[in-house]
Amino acid sequence: MGGWSKQSCAFTRAEEEVKIEVLHLPDGCSPKSKKGDLLNAHYDGFLASNGSKFYCSRTQNDGHPKWFVLGVGQVIKGLDIAMMNMCPGEKRKVVIPPSLAYGQQGYGKKKFKNKNFFLLFYLPSNKQAVL
Repeated sequence: MGGWSKQSCAFTRAEEEVKIEVLHLPDGCSPKSKKGDLLNAHYDGFLASNGSKFYCSRTQNDGHPKWFVLGVGQVIKGLDIAMMNMCPGEKRKVVIPPSLAYGQQGYGKKKFKNKNFFLLFYLPSNKQAVL
């Protein structure tokens, strides 16, 4: 059975863990993101092993943030977990294991498989970020 650990600030299951580090928490954190919210976020993806960047949302979709519904599988499971309970304007660094990311199939042209990676992402502070 999974749950939040206040000490490690991570969601854990027996073999899976998303590590979350809050880099910036704005004053007056309200509302917090929850399952079913429509979010937009910018994020950069890096391989944990060597720090090489494999994704940047600012270079996709003409630089517009990615829009998705939280918690319904529109993004990788690790990102759904990592973005729960976020505030508008909050910035996080998360490390996502392969089991909650791209697993055996890898991602894009680089096709990294079974690799840990980390994301740096933020929710814009406008009121459209969390509905």
